Amino acid sequence: ATPLETWTESFWNGSDLFNPDVSGPNADPDKDGIANLLEFVFNLNPTQKESIPGSFKTDPENETMLTYILPFNPDAAEMIKFQESSTLKANEWTDIDPDNSDAEITRSATSISLKIPKASAQMKMIRVIATIPG
Repeated sequence: ATPLETWTESFWNGSDLFNPDVSGPNADPDKDGIANLLEFVFNLNPTQKESIPGSFKTDPENETMLTYILPFNPDAAEMIKFQESSTLKANEWTDIDPDNSDAEITRSATSISLKIPKASAQMKMIRVIATIPG
């Protein structure tokens, strides 16, 4: 079983385990606005209402940078990424690539952080997404 399958089985059994509206990666059975896949990534409980964890603040080491730090499930390290857009149009979100931008993405055993320069020109939105490999 994959780590996601093992996690899913730790919360549901019987018919709920095979019901995509309850235990599927896009389901939100606790109605907190966080799909099960993100609940897995952030190590949350999909049967209890919670909010997206993490903090977004000025970097204490460099006040020209903003830092977004999110705790995450180590089993989901390769499933998470950040995207940016200057609009909210679905086709205009792009992956943040630290090799080709001023952004820094750092992973530890229990968190992922994004450092980006404070906006000096065009406004951008940042989102975190999770994908299932394969």
